[in-house]
Amino acid sequence: VMQQCAAILPITIMLVVTMAIYFERSPNSPGELVGGTVCAIFGLSMFMDSLRVSVMPLGERLGRDLPKSVPLPGVLATTAFLGVLVTYAEPAISSLRPLARLVDPEVAPYLYLALNQQQEILIFAIALGVACAAMVGTLRFVKGWPLRPLILSVITPTLGLAAYMWWGNPDLRPLLGLAWDSGAVTTGPVTVPVLLALGIGVMRTKNEKEAEEKAKQATGESKAEADKVVEDYQKDHFGRLPSGRGRFHSHLDERGEDVNGNTGALNDTVAAVMEEVASDDMEGFGIVTLASLFPVLAVECLAVGLSLTYTHDEVLEVARNSLIATQNAVVPIEETTPLREVVFAVRSILPLNVALVLLCIFVLKKRPPRVTFFLTVEDPTDPEADGGTSRRARVLSANSELST
Repeated sequence: VMQQCAAILPITIMLVVTMAIYFERSPNSPGELVGGTVCAIFGLSMFMDSLRVSVMPLGERLGRDLPKSVPLPGVLATTAFLGVLVTYAEPAISSLRPLARLVDPEVAPYLYLALNQQQEILIFAIALGVACAAMVGTLRFVKGWPLRPLILSVITPTLGLAAYMWWGNPDLRPLLGLAWDSGAVTTGPVTVPVLLALGIGVMRTKNEKEAEEKAKQATGESKAEADKVVEDYQKDHFGRLPSGRGRFHSHLDERGEDVNGNTGALNDTVAAVMEEVASDDMEGFGIVTLASLFPVLAVECLAVGLSLTYTHDEVLEVARNSLIATQNAVVPIEETTPLREVVFAVRSILPLNVALVLLCIFVLKKRPPRVTFFLTVEDPTDPEADGGTSRRARVLSANSELST
């Protein structure tokens, strides 16, 4: 709650002060302003905490175990599918609906068309952009592609289409701002955690396979010695902890007689692998950059497509007919506040949660992680736990040992 207060209260106060100083106006309904602010704080607090206990554990499990259970085409299809779902689940997507009523079709005809008659296609285009970013990001993790050429290959056509929309077709200029704002919409509190969990999970799986190969090379032809190193490495996952290198060295030094003189080679190999894991895990964050660029390109392509499909006069005619139909239409009960917002929220977040649970049960063939609002130490003997012993459980256990 305190985090949401720190995020919402300053901007609310700034807007009120700005209106008072520059426009000499006060809020029309101060009571509604205060009530809405309180509801926003508690609503966002519950939303973020629910993501932590439900969506994030499922995303981490999928990212870690999906590459082990499904071939690469299946992984790509799953990440694309989840990319579409997380876009629809973003709270910022709902802001497009009220904004549509503020657009004047005489001033920005194509923007009015995109936000009203073509709104579902617009949201789906943004979702396809996130899906493409998820697939390309996953391929980058698996193939080891560098991030910079990928960014250049995406931003070059994006800037080219932006130049065309600004200078080549002035009617599309209002859509240019919408296109770049779409990149911010898709980096919200739902998309970023899920894509990061998938990306880092895929990266860890790749690093663990490399660690296994290097450990086996270091131990020569002794399979038992290699299996021992691999088992300890995968069990403890010390690669991202600063104390992990020293603890693993101590573990091998104490049992030097069991590794047939290969202790030095094992130490060097494990230390190198840990350093690689610690650096490579950070590359999982590159998927967010792609997720903020591909939707911009998708909306720009949609804008150009609308300009090729509808002429300026046709768009104005569609807008006039829409305004006449809206004035004479009876608003159904599901389109009234607050039922409209409830229906939209359920339609947005429920498919994502159901899809994550079904993927975990039927694709990974594992039960979903335990859902709780409390931070608990997981059972290290539970094979269904997060990697045997989760990082959170290890940290809590280490803290308890230090306190005693």
